[in-house]
Amino acid sequence: MRLGIIGGGRAAWAFGSAWLTADAPIAGVALRDGSASTLPERLSAPRLAIDSLLAGADLVVVAVSDDALPELCGSLALHAPETLWLVHASGALPASLFAPHARAFSLHPLRSLPPPGAEGALDGALLVAEGPEDALEVAEEIARRARARLARVTASAKPTYHAAAVMAAAGPATLLSMSERLLAGVGVDGVTADDIAALAISAIENWRRNNGTARFTGPVVRGDTAVVRKHLDLLAAEPTMRAAYASLALALCEIVLEREPDDTRVRSVQEALHAFPLP
Repeated sequence: MRLGIIGGGRAAWAFGSAWLTADAPIAGVALRDGSASTLPERLSAPRLAIDSLLAGADLVVVAVSDDALPELCGSLALHAPETLWLVHASGALPASLFAPHARAFSLHPLRSLPPPGAEGALDGALLVAEGPEDALEVAEEIARRARARLARVTASAKPTYHAAAVMAAAGPATLLSMSERLLAGVGVDGVTADDIAALAISAIENWRRNNGTARFTGPVVRGDTAVVRKHLDLLAAEPTMRAAYASLALALCEIVLEREPDDTRVRSVQEALHAFPLP
């Protein structure tokens, strides 16, 4: 199966490099005018115009921004040969963007993808497919060549699925950057980005290996209301960070109290957070 790729970023590299590692043929890469992407060179594949790509591939992966996707998919649907499989990599948008083209589905990697050039970008990843039943065999073939696993999601559930994925991926990365900024502002000697990442990884491992409230640590689950108030006071000059801290603390209170509604210490933290002035 000859793969064509539209796009030059992380998802395009992830699928293209997996295909290359599997010794499967790549028909070419189509990029927007003016793109500086080096993906064709990285994949040892020709840079083609879209019409040439459609004519030379059996499967085309569309890996562009969600904003650009509807118009591009609509155009591809009108010009693609009937036998060509079209797949986009968006986690938020449905396969129906390719209508009326019948051979179409979406396939989203549930993974924070590395920049182009990293090896094994999809190794062990979960690829989440959405589309018609007859697309499943093609999705399974892609997963096999990528050394990945496959799951399915309905079109109606996809926006919620993607919101959850963004929270799990972009959320921690944003919080790590906030933590790094706070520590840099007070000059804590010897603490590096690797140390902050190691702290986050230890928290993730604790969450993964445990159940219930044992998944969580920190002042909220301990009921340290005074500490939480102090943190919010210290963040007064950083309203975005302060709002993020308070929102996460409130969310954690709700999670704990769903499981342990009689935990008066956490209830006290929750009440204090509700009373705290936020923008």
